[in-house]
Amino acid sequence: TAILEGASELVRLLARLGSPQRAERRPRPINAQVRSASALLKHLADNASLSFAFEASEGARVLLNPMDVQQVLTNLVCNARDAIDGKGTIGVRTYQGSTDGTPSGQNQPGWVFIEVADSGVGMPPEVAARAFEPYFTTKPSDKGTGLGLATVRKIVERNGGRVTLDALKPRGTRITLGFPLAQDADDDKSAHC
Repeated sequence: TAILEGASELVRLLARLGSPQRAERRPRPINAQVRSASALLKHLADNASLSFAFEASEGARVLLNPMDVQQVLTNLVCNARDAIDGKGTIGVRTYQGSTDGTPSGQNQPGWVFIEVADSGVGMPPEVAARAFEPYFTTKPSDKGTGLGLATVRKIVERNGGRVTLDALKPRGTRITLGFPLAQDADDDKSAHC
């Protein structure tokens, strides 16, 4: 029954992702959005060790569409899983800062980040430079289309954000999504999960 329940949940989540109905963009708590995708991400991670760290304030809100968050995280976790061949670690982390990576201050606009990092082999510079190009892939044709990271970039930018890639060859890859804090974000204490 656990397998059937898991399969049922996966079908529901995939149906939501594929739905043509789009939720409106409005301020939403980033930690809650990542948590809502966690069941699907755990399933997609397969045998990889997947961990979550919620370092952003529980009140940190970002103007976004929740289905976009799920699609972006799905693409990134699937890429990470493939990079580690199901035998390494994948970490998903939220945190706050400024666009240059320093903590937010009174004179700097606040940003919220979602980071997905893996313990794979990383990417050589020539691959990292092309990683967000549509149809560029290093995977066999039956494993990838080259649209995953291009889609991630498009979705993040559509929601007013930025994407950075750190290919830590030979120690893995880290992709960071940054979004400006919505006007009504507050500074609740951080939570870890």
